[in-house]
Amino acid sequence: MAEHSDAHIQAVARMLASDGTINLAFVREHGQLRAEQHFPLEATLHAYRCGHKVISHWIRETILTHATDTENSQQLTAAVADFVLEYTDTVSRLFTSAYLEQFQLMADVAGDKRSYLLSQLIEGYDESDGRITNLLRDEGYLSGRLVFCVALIRTLDPAELLNPHRARRLVQAVEQGYQRSGVRRLIHIRDSRIIIIFSDVHRKSGWTAASTELASRVSVHLETLGTTILAGVSNDVFATAQLPAAHREAQHALKLATVSQRLVLYSRLGALQIMQYIAQEEFSKVLPQWAATLNDANRKSAGVLCSTVRAYARADMNAQLAAKSLGAHPNTIYARFERIHAATGLDPKTFSGLSDLLVVFACLEARGDTRSAS
Repeated sequence: MAEHSDAHIQAVARMLASDGTINLAFVREHGQLRAEQHFPLEATLHAYRCGHKVISHWIRETILTHATDTENSQQLTAAVADFVLEYTDTVSRLFTSAYLEQFQLMADVAGDKRSYLLSQLIEGYDESDGRITNLLRDEGYLSGRLVFCVALIRTLDPAELLNPHRARRLVQAVEQGYQRSGVRRLIHIRDSRIIIIFSDVHRKSGWTAASTELASRVSVHLETLGTTILAGVSNDVFATAQLPAAHREAQHALKLATVSQRLVLYSRLGALQIMQYIAQEEFSKVLPQWAATLNDANRKSAGVLCSTVRAYARADMNAQLAAKSLGAHPNTIYARFERIHAATGLDPKTFSGLSDLLVVFACLEARGDTRSAS
């Protein structure tokens, strides 16, 4: 900063001694340098304002010391004051412009690098490709003591993240929540979703205890992001080669997120939900014949048949509790079961019938063929 201040003093002296034209390229160079150093913009602009006061005072004192004509000295002092003010305004604009241009360039480069790095991690990479391996090693992702998990975040309205300002605010909210956690984040926005790869040290050495589950730790803040935010978090994995599978887990968890359960951790899914995740696509192609009849009946009921079956399952097959959760009379639950039995031949009051109905409803809903009223 001292050298830059001297450069300004020399520039002012040359301008006063010449026709007023001078090269101010050093100001733009300094702006680019400060941006690269992440030096606060306002700090330098404040230094310029202080410099304006100091230089104005020096010049004014020099004029008053050497002037013989009071009237001319006053005019000269006013002219110099205008000059210094104009000079300060000019260099402030030049510095700000250069600073912001360089900062944006750095952000674009960092964004491209972040996007490329995230793509390689969640889509999989060729371990024999030395260029990618070196990049991951330089970024610290190939340490043998790291644990990873993937989180996906979306809003209830997918188009909301197409708004750059809204997307930026949400990313900032995510970043701020983990600043003091020590957990590393790789964040990028893709397909109207925020993708985050979390990483942390699993254990400091072979003699130390392993850290607690990373997915559970990062989920605490995700739950506080707002009522319009849905999130899915994968299991913990211990190598970058496992991140594509973790990404698929986070995708499935996000699909299961609803307004009533805004955060879903894959590690807390039941066996039936995981089975549906693994076999859902193939199983949906070979549904039993009665599935179409059940689907029609459920649509005509505006989804209440599906909601009733799920409420009955959540109540551990207790019709009284299921009716209470739905705000209905127990006889209403039994009447709906009769309609389901007539459509499918299955008895929802039995474990086997209830299990079959839950699986089929899940597959139909995944295909977009049916819905739940709850």
